[in-house]
Amino acid sequence: ELRTILAKNVRQEKVANKDIKMRTDCGMVSVRKQNIEVVKGIVVVALLVWALFMGLGAVIYHKDFTVAEYWLGTLNSFTILLFSIAVSVLFGVLLPSVDALNGASNILGLGMSFFSGVFVPAELLPDYVNTIGEFLPAGGYMKNVRLLNIENSATTHFSEFLVNCGIITAFAVAVFFVFLVVVKRRKAA
Repeated sequence: ELRTILAKNVRQEKVANKDIKMRTDCGMVSVRKQNIEVVKGIVVVALLVWALFMGLGAVIYHKDFTVAEYWLGTLNSFTILLFSIAVSVLFGVLLPSVDALNGASNILGLGMSFFSGVFVPAELLPDYVNTIGEFLPAGGYMKNVRLLNIENSATTHFSEFLVNCGIITAFAVAVFFVFLVVVKRRKAA
């Protein structure tokens, strides 16, 4: 009985999605403009949520860090936010359903987190896991978090901090360009 209900819900979702697509396709707004508006919406919502959490962190923990550490931590979180936005728009274009989107996001997010030492300290992980983690955006993010947790380390190792932020940003730009290529190819097809 549960399978029947789930199958019925999936069929209804597919019909609803097809109906929405047909309605937007017959409108005056081009597919390019639609994609731009969706990306802008994702960016605005992500930036608002990020700014809310940064503000709450500043209010709650203002005694626990220096001004330099706060701004460096903010920069670090902003770079990983850029990567997350890029992955979100790419997955939104590539994946056919919300369930597939959730699954892929969990696999990518949890996998990167594990390999980068988010759940288990990097010192306790095998060398090959740490090596893989170094090549992931979350690896650069966690390196910066470790620098921020060691007193004055982020300011004394500022160039290393910026390199890690640059690597994360480069990943974000690369993923966003992949998104643009996918959109362009789908439009041509």
